[in-house]
Amino acid sequence: MKKFAFLFVLFLVLTGSSAFAQNIITESQVSVTITKDTSREQLWQIHQDLKVQGIDFNYTPRFDSQYKLMSIQYSVKRNDGEVLGTAGNNNLLAPNQRTKITLNKQGNNFVAACIGNCE
Repeated sequence: MKKFAFLFVLFLVLTGSSAFAQNIITESQVSVTITKDTSREQLWQIHQDLKVQGIDFNYTPRFDSQYKLMSIQYSVKRNDGEVLGTAGNNNLLAPNQRTKITLNKQGNNFVAACIGNCE
């Protein structure tokens, strides 16, 4: 049992917290993190989930032969045409690289808290 616990803790340390990042898309908040491990299917699901909230997420991804996301360019806008931001990352394969979308609802509309390189 101790060996299992040790291996589990080692796994958590080696994979880092980004592997366990959870995207949140609700009626009042959007918090999305895109990394090299984000799949085509996950990008499409983010697109669909944001669409339900009245947000248009257009993206152009590039994957390598092992299906790792190498780069992405994207724009985020409301259905009324208001551009909330554009961003991208051309080096997602480098250590600790990611791009984020953070939106908060103010009144009836989402506004950008951060799009791109957010800390």
